[in-house]
Amino acid sequence: MRMLRFTSHRQRDAAAAAIDASMKPTKKSTRPAAGKTSASTRSAPAAPVVPEGFDLEQSVPYLLNRAGVGIGVAFTKYLRQFDITLPGYRVLASLSHKDQQAIVELAEHTSIDVSTLSRLITSLEDKGLVARRRDDADARSVKIHLLPPGAQLASQTIPLGVLFERVVTAGFSADEVKVLKQMLVRMYANLSPLSE
Repeated sequence: MRMLRFTSHRQRDAAAAAIDASMKPTKKSTRPAAGKTSASTRSAPAAPVVPEGFDLEQSVPYLLNRAGVGIGVAFTKYLRQFDITLPGYRVLASLSHKDQQAIVELAEHTSIDVSTLSRLITSLEDKGLVARRRDDADARSVKIHLLPPGAQLASQTIPLGVLFERVVTAGFSADEVKVLKQMLVRMYANLSPLSE
């Protein structure tokens, strides 16, 4: 190893001071240079924590979706004999309960997106089941009317929907079915903050 030689005490002291300074930990600035992000200043994302004992098959969203999809798929098969889709059935059933609805109102009652519903109404109009008509009280407002063929189809398919409800709630008491419906309505209302 080559030894350093100093020509004066001053050089030796300066070198010792420099070595001393290099051995001490330096305080780094936490402010990153312009245009750069320091790795030390970036906050690491919190590691996800899976609740202990989590079971997908026991989670409420999964159970609701499984039941809803299962009912929808089975009900759709039975509706094919009437040449009507599940969304189409919802429209006819809703208009059967309350006729002459504005499309926005009908969208809320059927849980169908307005743009999708508008295309569906056109399809139902082509089949002669419903009709768009200007509101007598407000010419700017258009209401959806249930035509006689639509009313007849609704009278044929609504009992099928009632039968499906009885099938899926078999073994439930009347009070349990009532409470279940109330809880489902509350769950749907609880979703509103998530859609904002």
